[in-house]
Order: sequence, then structure tokens, then C-alpha cells
Amino acid sequence: MVTSTSEESHPLWITRLDTPGYRVSDAARYAGLSPRAISDWFRRSGPDLPHRERGLPLSYLELIEIAFVASFRSLKVPMRDIRRFKGRLEQFLETDYPFSTREFRPRGIVCLIENSGGLRAGALNRLVNSRPGIHIPHIAWHPIVESRFSQFEYDYGVVVRWHLAGRKSRVAIDPRIAFGDPMVSGLPTWVIKGRCEAGYTIQEISHEYEIDEVAIRDALTFEQVPDSHKPGAAP
Repeated sequence: MVTSTSEESHPLWITRLDTPGYRVSDAARYAGLSPRAISDWFRRSGPDLPHRERGLPLSYLELIEIAFVASFRSLKVPMRDIRRFKGRLEQFLETDYPFSTREFRPRGIVCLIENSGGLRAGALNRLVNSRPGIHIPHIAWHPIVESRFSQFEYDYGVVVRWHLAGRKSRVAIDPRIAFGDPMVSGLPTWVIKGRCEAGYTIQEISHEYEIDEVAIRDALTFEQVPDSHKPGAAP
């Protein structure tokens, strides 16, 4: 099982969450981490599985993992410490993909504090907001880490939707919809980009797919389509 959950039965899509399907270059863009750093993370963490080879795709659960690795690295936490933390979490939460579980948010701090031995100086303080004498229940994740948590929705104990550009944008990845591609209202963002590049206006795309114009604009922004290339966009 890819993740622990109290549910007695699980939908079929859960069994597909560890199936490779995301290019490293796309994962890098989604998470804000370089392709080289992603390759380094998987090359040096865990056993040498076939899909760890250079250039082969990542699974959805690995994609979520990379999102948190990116947040930790933005706080200057060394890769070695992130790997050590993940290894402790795997045992603590009894799953191979601890960063993708609902329990990571409330219990991850407990694991981090209780198993901080071996972390380089300062790594712990970079991940949490704490002061001397403050008990574990009152310690909070660093705002950058907390911001990453806010991008996720959970079901069956696992992340099921990633709001890639934050909750203000309609763009999200949901492994149950559009084969896990970034989408708005069930329509992959790459489809919207393609229609725009074919000369369709935002209004025409909105009418064709029955999706409001705000969602269309969010998709084009995510796909990095310049405003000047958006037919029908306001000047």
C-alpha cells in the first residue's frame, strides 16, 4: 500500500499513485527545483529502482515529495538532512511516501524534534518556528513549509489535489482527473494553451469548453503564455 489510512477499502486510483508519469523537467517547473537537484535527490535516496534512472518519469507521490524537498531547500536545509528526516518519517508514519500523507503536517514536527540527532546545526531551526522552553504542541512549521501545506487537499489520508500556484489560482493537479495533468475545471492546461496558440480568443475557448474566463486566464498564466500572445485579452 502506498500510504497508511484508516479506511477499510480504497478506490482504484490510490493504487496508481506510485506509477511513473511525470517528466523531471515538468516536476522541476511545478515545484520550483532544478532538474539536477531532483535527479540528485532520487539518485541518492532509497534503493536503486528502475525508474530512478536518469530521464525516466516520476510518480505522483514522488512529485509531492519533490514539492516539499523544494521548500526545504529554499530554507537552505542540506539534502543530507532532508534524506535523514524522510527516513525517520518513513518509520514514524509507516509509509514509503511520508511527505504525501495527511499525518505529515501534525506529526512531522513531533518526529523532527524527537529524532533531530544527527541533523546539521541550524537545520531544525530552519524548518520550524520555535523558542526556548516552548513545548512541541506549540511549535509551528516555518511559514514557507506551512505555505506549501496550504496548497494541498487530502482524501483517504493522502494528498489528492495540488493547487500549483496557490489557492487563488484555478490550476491544480489531481491524479483522479485528466490523468494527473495540470488542469482547470477538468481541462488540461496544455489544451487551453494549444487553443490559444491556434488563434482562438479567451472568450471563444471559454465558450467552447464552458469554463469561465478567469480559469482560462489562470491556465494561460500557468503555461507561461505572455499577455501579448493571448488573443482577445484586454490591452
